[in-house]
Amino acid sequence: METLDPYLDDCERVERGVFAKIHAHPWLVVVANEPDEGDRWRVFRTTNISARRLAQKPDYPSIQAAYRVLKVVKAGDSPWSNRVSIGRARNNDIVVRHRSVSKLHAHFFVDDDQGMSLADAGSRNGTRVNGRRLAANETVLLAANDELRFGSVDAIYKTPLEFYDFLQNILAGPRVGPT
Repeated sequence: METLDPYLDDCERVERGVFAKIHAHPWLVVVANEPDEGDRWRVFRTTNISARRLAQKPDYPSIQAAYRVLKVVKAGDSPWSNRVSIGRARNNDIVVRHRSVSKLHAHFFVDDDQGMSLADAGSRNGTRVNGRRLAANETVLLAANDELRFGSVDAIYKTPLEFYDFLQNILAGPRVGPT
């Protein structure tokens, strides 16, 4: 899992369309929930934050602790040509090291019209989309900002444009006054 830092920097430097071309793949924004001994990013650690970023956004350390991101992309040595696997084992395209995530938990599929679908791979603790648990091998078409759950790991599915908007909201900071 990666931090938001490099993507926030890109978001500040380029406009929305250029960002989407640079990062032209879907994203999972992973939301911190309960800590796990195998998930070291969720526990306290020192984070190197630039003085500029800290001055710009004083609550940045809490934002940094709240989210991690995963690219929904194929790994170079993946055994499946038509899907992106997610699970706890290191041979998955997307690795989520959490005890509630199965070794092979689920699969993402790119549809012909470039949409993205998700299917549970018969995981023990289940895969949920917007609160609904998927049956084993059930495939569902994803939309931007769908809430996903792999075991007890929460994530939000983002298209490149939605990911840019998410980062812009972080950079904008809390709203002052009426919204």
